[in-house]
Formats: sequence, C-alpha cells, structure tokens
Amino acid sequence: MNASPTAASVHVGTPPPDFNGWTTTKVYFHGFANLSAVRGARVTLPEFMAVGKPWCLMLYPGGRNHSREGWVGIFLRNRSNESITLRYGFSIKDGDDDQIVRSKNQVYSFGPRGSQSCSRGRPDFVERSTIMDVLVNGTLVVEVHMKLQQPAKLSPPQFIPENPFNENMLQMLNDEDSADVVFAVGKQPSKNNAEKVAKIAPVKFHAHCLILNNAGSAILAEFCDSKGDPSTPIEITDVSPEVFRHLLYYIYGGKIPMMI
Repeated sequence: MNASPTAASVHVGTPPPDFNGWTTTKVYFHGFANLSAVRGARVTLPEFMAVGKPWCLMLYPGGRNHSREGWVGIFLRNRSNESITLRYGFSIKDGDDDQIVRSKNQVYSFGPRGSQSCSRGRPDFVERSTIMDVLVNGTLVVEVHMKLQQPAKLSPPQFIPENPFNENMLQMLNDEDSADVVFAVGKQPSKNNAEKVAKIAPVKFHAHCLILNNAGSAILAEFCDSKGDPSTPIEITDVSPEVFRHLLYYIYGGKIPMMI
C-alpha cells in the first residue's frame, strides 16, 4: 500500500505569496477483499508527505465500533508535532480513473501527533458493497485531497467554534481503558435452536456508569448501581448484541439511521 507519485503542477504567471493549492495523494489498498472486515480492525499506512507535513491514512474495512453495519471508515491522522488547520476530503476512483464516491471537503484543526484531536475522518464513509464493485484488479484506489487553510478572520461575536463533544463521546464508546462497566450481551437460546445458539459467545461492550446514569435509562442506571467487580461482565440475555450496540451508540450521542 503506497502513495502514488505526485503529478507536477504548472503555474501560469506569478502566484501570490499567500497562494495555497490543493494537494492530491493517491493511495492504493491492494488486496482489499482480503483485509479483515471485523468491526474495529484497521489498516494504517506508513507516513506520507503532503502540504509539507507528514500524515498517515487509517482504513477500517469493516467499520469502526460505532459505524453502521456494512460501512467502511476512513481517517486522516496528523503525524507532525504541530497543529495544522486543513481543508480535506476523500474520494474513490474506479479503473477508468472516474470518481465514484467523494466526501464533502471540510475544514478541521488537526492537533499535534499523539493528541486526541490529531485524527479526523468518517466512520461511515462508503458501503463496503459499493467498494467491492469498483475495485481495480482487487485494489481499492483512494484519493486524499488536502489544502492548508488559514483560520477565518471573523470578529469575536461572529465566531462559533465547532463543538467536538459528540465526537469525543463516541470515541469513548467501547474504550476498555477508561470503561468501568462491562456488558456481555446475547439472547438466551430457545428450545428449538438451543444447540445452535449455545455455541455463540456473548458480545462484550465496555461503557461508563457516569454516562449511563445520565442517559435517562433507569434499567442501565440500575445495572451500574448494582455492579460488583468492574471487570466482571453484567449479563444481558433478552436483547441481541446488534440492538444493544445501537442503543449504546445513541446514548453516547450518535445518530441512528432510519433502518438498522
């Protein structure tokens, strides 16, 4: 998986001192169909240079933990030691170099390497089925569009900063290091399919009592009040793991699609 060579740019006339053009980096994910489609599994590229800074791209072939079922996630991470304000977007190309999918370009201030705000992207970038139809000899071709952005010169009353609360909350979902309650979710086997269902292990979800206690759910709050050892999973046997995953996603500030 390597970035393609950067095409040369041609300037007619003398560009102004503050001119910043777009930089396009083409990335090839060879053998995409063989990459793990397990939710949360990611592929991280080596560093590449763009707009004079080091970056890396992270692909989630099966989506992140809070991605929609069957969707692929993609994120751009700042690998430099300074904050960078950038306008960026992603697109997917087919074998004829035609653009099949493109995200809306957006402006974001990437924090320095290692900070919580050093990466930005889309957990629901494109459906995996769409990607499988446009692979180029088994290779996924992604273009990363980047342009350095100067902070907007707005008067203080007009400036409305982006609130990262929802995204920060979703980052905490299923975070084993900070979680203080664990749920083991799986429906009890019925009499007709007891042997088949019994072989399926419950799915574990890591959560935070502070969030659950303020989510308006008396049942989840009661689980937190009655839990013993935080490392011992609380068993839930009357709901499917997929439904419980969407419930936690909603509690942590995510938006649930109309059809799940």
